[in-house]
Amino acid sequence: MSKDAEGRSAMRFARGLLVATIMSLTACGGGGQEASAPASPVTPTPPSTGSNPPAEPATLFSGALMGSFTGRVVFDTSGDGVVGNLGDVTVATNRAGQFGRDVADAPSLDSSSTAPIKATYRMSASGFDNITGHFYSGLSAPAGATVISPLTSLIDVVGSQDTVRQALGLNNGPYAIDPNVNLLTFDASKELKNAASSISHDAHIVSAVNMMILNLGIIATYPATSIDNRVEVDDVVGVIASMIKDGKTVRFDESKTFSSFLQKIERFSIIEDRSFDGASNILLKYWNFIQPYTNDEDSIYRSASLFRYYIASLALHAADRFYYPVKEDVALAELKTMMEYVSEVPRPDVISNFYALPDYMDTSFNSILLTQCDFRPAHPGCNDYNQLNGLQGAGAETLTIVSVSVTKSSGLISAQLNPDGSILIERKPLARGLAYFDYVIKNAEGKMSTSRYYITLYPSG
Repeated sequence: MSKDAEGRSAMRFARGLLVATIMSLTACGGGGQEASAPASPVTPTPPSTGSNPPAEPATLFSGALMGSFTGRVVFDTSGDGVVGNLGDVTVATNRAGQFGRDVADAPSLDSSSTAPIKATYRMSASGFDNITGHFYSGLSAPAGATVISPLTSLIDVVGSQDTVRQALGLNNGPYAIDPNVNLLTFDASKELKNAASSISHDAHIVSAVNMMILNLGIIATYPATSIDNRVEVDDVVGVIASMIKDGKTVRFDESKTFSSFLQKIERFSIIEDRSFDGASNILLKYWNFIQPYTNDEDSIYRSASLFRYYIASLALHAADRFYYPVKEDVALAELKTMMEYVSEVPRPDVISNFYALPDYMDTSFNSILLTQCDFRPAHPGCNDYNQLNGLQGAGAETLTIVSVSVTKSSGLISAQLNPDGSILIERKPLARGLAYFDYVIKNAEGKMSTSRYYITLYPSG
C-alpha cells in the first residue's frame, strides 16, 4: 500500500472511531521572576517573592460548517501525522462550536480529553451543523489552524492555502477577500454580523464557499448516502483537490467547474462523452442565486434547504440522464418560489434534547411504504437525532411516529400512518411535482418534534 493510501486508510479508520464516539454517547449518559537589581553593592535586594508570570493563554479553537458545529475533534498529539492513532486526544465542542483547554462548557469525554494549548497539531472532526442540523464527517485542518471547516479540509488535502485561494478565485474577481485573511484562523460563522463591513463581506464569501463545498458533498456521496442524510466531507474535498492538482479551475461562478467536478465522480465517469451541461447550468444558477442569501443564519438555512431538497435532485438527474425526464435549466422565479417552499419548516432546534430533520425522496411509483432505514426510501426517523449531553443518532427503531398530515399537497399525495409505525404514501392520479407530508415524532423519553418529508413525483410507469 502506498504511503498516501495508508494515510487515507488510517484517516478513514480514525473517522470511523470518531463517528462511533459521537453516535454512541448519551446523556443518560514558569518559574518565578528574576531577582531585582541590588540597591547597593552591600545590601542587595532579595529576589521577588511575587506571583509567577501569567500562564500562556490557551488557544480558542472553533468549527464551522454552514454555521458553527457541535461535535468531536481529534488532535494528532502523537505527532505521527495520522489523526486518530494511539496517543491522540479527542475533545468535544461546546454548543457554540468552540473547543480548547479553557472552554469550560464543553462536555468532558474522559481524563485524557484535554486540548493542546497551541494550534500545533493536525485535526479531524465530525459533528452536527448548528444551522441545518445535518451530520458531517471527515473534516480536517492542518497544524497551525484554529478553525476546522470545509475550506480548512481542502487546504489540508491540497497542502497550500495560497493554491486553494487562487483556485477558488478568492484572490481576485467578484469573490476576492482580504489577502490578509488567514483561512485557517478565520471563522466566518462568527463574523457574519461583524460591524466592520470588510470583515462581514469576507465572512459572507467564505460562508458561501463552505456551503457550496458541503452541497457538492451531497452530489459526491450519492447514492451511497441519501440526499437527506450525512455527508462525508473528505470525499468531496478529495474530488475538488484532485481538480486543483490537475490545474483546473474551481471557481463556483464558472460552469466548467461543475462539469469538471461531475466528470470526477465515479458513478458519472463510467460513461464516456457524457454531457454535463444541464447539471452544470443548474448548479451555476444556484450559486449565483444564493449570494444575497448567505449573510445570516436564517438565509443560510433557506439556501441550504433549497439545495438539499430541490437542486440536488435536479442536478443528479440531469447528470444521470437516464432515470427520469431531464430538466436542464431553472429560472430565477422558480428558485425563489422553491426556496420559500422548502424552507417553510422552521430551523431545527439543534441544541435541544431531540430534533427531527426534513426527509427527501424522488419516485415514479404510485404507492410507497416507508418502513425502516435499511431500504430506500427510508422511514422519517432515520435522520432524526437525540442530542443530549452527548450526540446520538436516534434511528427509526427508537422513535415513534405520532401522526402524519397532508395539507398543501393533498391534491398530489395521501399519507397514512399504520399501526406498526410504517407510512403508506399514495400518489393521486397523474400527480407530478414536489409534494410533502408533515409528521410528528417522539423519542423514548417522550420528547416530540415535527418535520416534513419531501417527495418529488416523476411520471409513473
